[in-house]
Amino acid sequence: MKVGLMRHFRVCHETLGKRSVAQDELFQWIAAYDAAAVEMNWPAGSMNWQQCFTSDMPRALATAEAFCQGEIIATGLLREIPVYPLFRQNRRLPGWLWLPLLRLAWLFGHPSQREGKQEVESRLELVLESIVQSGEDTLIVSHGALMVVMQRLLRKRGFHGPKLRRPGNGELYIFERKGDVTYAGRTKRRTAANSGQ
Repeated sequence: MKVGLMRHFRVCHETLGKRSVAQDELFQWIAAYDAAAVEMNWPAGSMNWQQCFTSDMPRALATAEAFCQGEIIATGLLREIPVYPLFRQNRRLPGWLWLPLLRLAWLFGHPSQREGKQEVESRLELVLESIVQSGEDTLIVSHGALMVVMQRLLRKRGFHGPKLRRPGNGELYIFERKGDVTYAGRTKRRTAANSGQ
């Protein structure tokens, strides 16, 4: 069984850059980023997928619609890990520093970040359980930070694939579970009980 992870195509929106950015400006920028269009860019190494799950955020949905044939299952369970204001005051920081700082706050469980690691993992597990139960080769179109968490959950389920630190936009990363056997288009896990060993 194969699971493909793909980060949405590159978003057509200016970067924060080196300029000084206030916290309220940052969240205005994030709202504009979330609504922006994407640059269409079809990845190399594509394959036919039996099903496609995608985040319901516009950038991921546009990517899935451009790339996937057949039914696309859009779900809020695959949305980007949300970020929340870190400071009570409207602090200013260099633009490039804001998002890494907020991701670190989330990683280390800072109370300002409302959705913690356990909540994120729980929602991803719901999607992965559905996919594994289906036994179908599945493409998941999502977001960079979420993919880093998802790869770890896939490995716990016996999948092998590339190590993701900073997934590229529109890049396809394939995870495969060895020992699976395909019957009439569906994949079943080979175990000692059903392999005759």
